[in-house]
Amino acid sequence: MKRCYALLIFLLLPYFIFAALEVHFVDVGQGDAIIINADGHFGVIDGGTAAQSRKLYSYLKDLNPAPLELIVISHTDLDHIGGIGSTIEAAGISKNCTVWCNDPYSSSRQFSSFKSKIEQTKCKIVEPIIGTVKMLGNAQITVLGPITKTGNKNQDSLTLRLDYKGKSFLFMGDADWLSENRLINQYASSDTDWNNYKSDLLSADVLKVGHHGSTSSTSQYFLRFVHPSISIISVGANNRYGHPDEDALSRLIQSESEIYRTDIHGTIKIRVEDSGLMTVITQKGNGPWMDESLLPSYIRNTN
Repeated sequence: MKRCYALLIFLLLPYFIFAALEVHFVDVGQGDAIIINADGHFGVIDGGTAAQSRKLYSYLKDLNPAPLELIVISHTDLDHIGGIGSTIEAAGISKNCTVWCNDPYSSSRQFSSFKSKIEQTKCKIVEPIIGTVKMLGNAQITVLGPITKTGNKNQDSLTLRLDYKGKSFLFMGDADWLSENRLINQYASSDTDWNNYKSDLLSADVLKVGHHGSTSSTSQYFLRFVHPSISIISVGANNRYGHPDEDALSRLIQSESEIYRTDIHGTIKIRVEDSGLMTVITQKGNGPWMDESLLPSYIRNTN
């Protein structure tokens, strides 16, 4: 009987440890790398650059992850795919892993390397259609875009929505304002009073800002539908592109969103408790984790 109880505790222990959602926006410089831990079920969205793969590997390994059940490549630019293979090396891959890519037929060297890792498993790389849903623990991840394929990598970025315990995240990849407008046209009801700017699928608590805060993304019109409480910009310090753009930052400030940037705050972790309580903690370099709710707002929202 004691052995039965011990086995039951062992099987249920992961649930009690991970009965929450954690979304990690890893500081990988000028690139995107997002790790999702939903109730002990792991997924990743993008993998930063090849130069940052060792850092991403170490960060994920330290989380003691279960094998990945979801891998997403929003698009095949090098700052999103370069280090994605390191996530498989760090966590392993579930035999039923879902692998989404906006261009599963890419012939780039980096994608070919990633594809060879996937082919060693029974998993397949697919281009999901809009409306496709993946459950990761109790988190529901829905494909919202791209609405139309254009042949432009950024515009063709996969756009994802994550819902968990009443909180929501919107992941934009490198989508620009044209992609945003297509999302609005698709998901804002045709009988909507446009002055109300309502869309159940676009409204989100957390926005992963498109294209590293480029001026071509995150339009004022789009923000009126999303109205995020928190906006995350994954960006490298003093990057040659001038990201994030001052106009984009101004639009986010006007939308009354708290802005967090990996070049300023380092790695950003958003945790949603089973109760729905959401907290933000950050880590700059190898320094201590900082609970952002304990800081005065004028420091917390330094842009």
